[in-house]
Amino acid sequence: MKKLNLLLVLISFYLPAQDWQNVYELYQPILTDHFYTSSLAEVEQVVKNKGYINNGPVFQWSLVAFAGSVPIYRLWHDYDHFYTVSVVEKNNAVSRGYIDEGIV
Repeated sequence: MKKLNLLLVLISFYLPAQDWQNVYELYQPILTDHFYTSSLAEVEQVVKNKGYINNGPVFQWSLVAFAGSVPIYRLWHDYDHFYTVSVVEKNNAVSRGYIDEGIV
């Protein structure tokens, strides 16, 4: 995690502030599920309708693609979110019944 934080700090010097978006962490204690999204509408919806607790923004991601950047894919199965940066791993999870919810 320290390498990722350092990478984000270094990259942030090269991209203007408007090119970054907050990613929020939410937690559902009954399901023990962590949920990450960059959509405020999604934050409001899962807090209101699904009992998630908003832990606020935990990191920012770039709205602009740059060399070495990769998307974070979010998948859902039963009561569990799964996150990966690997297309192969994402496709494997979908073949095992996970629903592809797109990019965080």
